[in-house]
Amino acid sequence: MATVHTINTLTAKIRQRADQIGSTTFDDTSELKLWIRASLVQLQEMLCQEDEEWYTNTVPLTLHAGIEAYSMPSDMRRLNSVYALYAFGANRQRLQQFDKEDYGALNYPSLAGKPLMYRLYRNLLYIQPTPTADIFNALEIVYTPERRHPVLDYTQIDDMLPSGADEWVVLDVLQKMSVKTRLQNMDDILKSKAQQEARLRKLLRTRSDVAPRMRDAWRTSQQPMGYSAPQGPLVWVTA
Repeated sequence: MATVHTINTLTAKIRQRADQIGSTTFDDTSELKLWIRASLVQLQEMLCQEDEEWYTNTVPLTLHAGIEAYSMPSDMRRLNSVYALYAFGANRQRLQQFDKEDYGALNYPSLAGKPLMYRLYRNLLYIQPTPTADIFNALEIVYTPERRHPVLDYTQIDDMLPSGADEWVVLDVLQKMSVKTRLQNMDDILKSKAQQEARLRKLLRTRSDVAPRMRDAWRTSQQPMGYSAPQGPLVWVTA
């Protein structure tokens, strides 16, 4: 049976590793649990730097006639990609960004209603050419959200951790504890932590190489027999 990780279980594991069970040298609330949360944030940063798709959200976006700017999700940290959905979401095509110098130049009549390009300005997504009709769930927004913070000490956090990443969190907190009391040799902790970080980065690099091929294979398998990717502007089915 897989181990379930929470702030509480990590705190217990860290106390055991540091031989601090029952000790009052460290306070759970004001020290250990705060350090665990800080380590989780640092871990998420490392995961996203190694693989930008490790932690992403996907939301649909409905376009409206005459509207060129659309608000992005309030928890968005970084916009990764924008896809145009067509044939009721059965297929999609990635949109390209336009340069700010070209703003407005794409709004010529021959392309009206077919948003071919986008640009993010602050928290607004600009679509050009401007849509001339309402199109339900026309786009798919893929973004990296703000880092998650477990609200409750007993909230399960396994979806935030790749396999074995809890050990990196444990070692990171042990390093902070060692600074305060020299519980054990700092060099040993740093060496073990570096080994865990290298293992995680290798795991993520492998995942980043394989994931696009798996996604492409899945998309191909979902396409109807005889389907070929469209050439030229996208066409939506509207009511």
